[in-house]
Amino acid sequence: MLVCQQFLIHQQQIYDNLRSGKNSTRHILALQTALPEIFFQINVPRFRSVHRRERHDNSMWFLEQEGNAQHYYESYRMDKNSFQLLCEKLAPYLPCPAVFVTPPLPIPKQVALCLYKLATCAEYRVVGDVFGVHKSTVHKYFHLVVKAILQLRREFLYFPALEEAKKIAAAFEKLTNLPNIVGAIDRTHIPILPPNDGYQDYVNKKGWPSIVTQAVVDNNYLFRDVSVKSPGGTHDEDVFKNSGLFNYSSQLIPNYASDVNGMQTPFMLIGNPAYPLLSWLMKPYTGSLDPEEESFNCYISSGRIVGENGFVRLKCRWRCLLRRMDVDPGFVPFIVLACTILHNFAEKEKQPFLDSWYPNVQNEVQFPQPQTPIYIESIPERNIKTRALRENLKNFLKNNFPLRR
Repeated sequence: MLVCQQFLIHQQQIYDNLRSGKNSTRHILALQTALPEIFFQINVPRFRSVHRRERHDNSMWFLEQEGNAQHYYESYRMDKNSFQLLCEKLAPYLPCPAVFVTPPLPIPKQVALCLYKLATCAEYRVVGDVFGVHKSTVHKYFHLVVKAILQLRREFLYFPALEEAKKIAAAFEKLTNLPNIVGAIDRTHIPILPPNDGYQDYVNKKGWPSIVTQAVVDNNYLFRDVSVKSPGGTHDEDVFKNSGLFNYSSQLIPNYASDVNGMQTPFMLIGNPAYPLLSWLMKPYTGSLDPEEESFNCYISSGRIVGENGFVRLKCRWRCLLRRMDVDPGFVPFIVLACTILHNFAEKEKQPFLDSWYPNVQNEVQFPQPQTPIYIESIPERNIKTRALRENLKNFLKNNFPLRR
C-alpha cells in the first residue's frame, strides 16, 4: 500500500511541475527517469476478471445424438464414419497442443466447425454460438483446418494415371460416343470481398467482384485439376493460359493414343467454345454449321455437361462458394481448393448427394455467372492438324452413329 502511495505522489509531482513551468526540463526528465524504478516495485500480480466466458455447445451435442443422423449429415455433408476418417487424416497436420497457450479444442470439434462454416457460409459469430466458442476461436481454427485440408491434395486432387485414364475414357465414350475423352474442363466465378487496392481487377463482366476457378472434372464428378488465382476481370484466354494445366499439359495428361477412323487420337479434354482448339482439348464448332457439325456439337455437349454438373454439386455441397465470404480475398483460393478436396473425399466415400441441396444454387439472381464468349482464333499452320483431328472425329460420329440436333 505504501509503494502505491509513493507511485501516485511521484505522478503528481511530474504533473505539478509541468503545470507550473518553474522547474527546468532537466529536472522533469529526472523525475520521469525515476518512474520505472518505482513502478516495478509494485509487485502486484494481475488477474483477469473473466479468463474465458462460460459457453455451451448444445447444438453440437444435439447433432451427435442417436436419431439425428439426417441433421448431422446436413451440417457436415458426410456421415459419422466419414467424418471420423477425415479427422484421422487431418490430425497429423493440425498444430500440437504445445503450440497453444491454452488447451486447444479437440480435433473433431476443430474439423466440425470448419465443415459447418463451409457448408452453411454462416458468420463466425453464428458458428461460435453453435459450437460454444468465441468468434475469434472460430476464425483461428477455420484457417488452421483449411490449411490442413490442403495437405491432402496429393491424395484426393490429382490427374489420373494411364490405367485410370483408360477407364475414364471408356465411361465418357459410353456417354458421348467420343473416344479418348478423359475429362471436361470448365470455369466458374466465386463471389469475394475484394481488396481496396485493385478493386476493378476483380469485377467481372456481370459487375460483381469474383475470383475465377477453372477445373477439370471426370465422369464421376471428381475434380482432377483446379486453378484458382485469376481475378474476375481477367480475360478468359488469360485465365486458361496462366493455368498449370495449359503450361504442363504434357506432364499431366497421360501420353497415349489410339487409332480412330484411321487417325491416331490422343487423350483429350472437352470444353466450351471459350477454349482454344488444341491437340489435347476438343471443343464444338462455331459459326454457321452443317448437320454433321451440329450433330458433333450435340455429342460433345453431352460430355461437357459433366463439368457443369461437377461445379453444381461442389457449390451445393459447400454453400460458402455461392455467397460472398467474409474472409480476406487472398485466402479465398485456399478455401476453394479445400472445398474441391472435401468434395472428392465425399464422392470417393460414396456420400450421397441430396436433391434438397439443389435449390441452394438459386443464388444466380444475386451473382449471375458471366456468359461464355466464343474464342476467336486466327488459323496458324500449327492448328491445321488439330482441326483435322476434329474433322476426323466428326466423320467417325457421322459414319457410326445417328445425327443429333
